[in-house]
Amino acid sequence: MKEIKKSELRNMTIEELNLLLRSAKEELARLQVAHRLRQVQNVMALRNLRRDIARILTIMREKGGGKG
Repeated sequence: MKEIKKSELRNMTIEELNLLLRSAKEELARLQVAHRLRQVQNVMALRNLRRDIARILTIMREKGGGKG
């Protein structure tokens, strides 16, 4: 998954953001397992993915459809 820009996220609906969030969390889980098994070459991908998830959650909260 490539880094997502805030402007792209703001143009998405809550349903689209939920789908994107779910897929990002699944990818993060896969990368974390691979990292623990020392199979990840690019550890920055983990950091970038966590930041993407935070961006998605922030936009969802702004739109009123997020958790918390």
